[in-house]
Amino acid sequence: MHTVYVPADAFTAGTVREWGDRALAALDDHAPDAVALAAVLGLTADLAGEVYGRVREKLRREPVEDLRIDFEDGYGPRPDAEEDAAAVAAARTVTRSSPTGAHPRISASG
Repeated sequence: MHTVYVPADAFTAGTVREWGDRALAALDDHAPDAVALAAVLGLTADLAGEVYGRVREKLRREPVEDLRIDFEDGYGPRPDAEEDAAAVAAARTVTRSSPTGAHPRISASG
């Protein structure tokens, strides 16, 4: 995954890991091993083996590279006070997780 837009009211400290876990579950469901991945994508067995391991590691380590906290389309029209409270909550969540390096590049739109 590269860029993910999350509605501001749905953003939590666990958002990135939840997306990664869902992606890993989808991989397990649709391509549980390198052989299945090769069949799905039409790759050679050698290439699929290398790619499969790299994809699983990426989803474990950094499933989202660019997280956008959405205060527009996905968020919907809200009273100013509600939007302000969501912005403060999102900023606090990002600030708390920042020292751990547990998040991707994060920006807000809106």
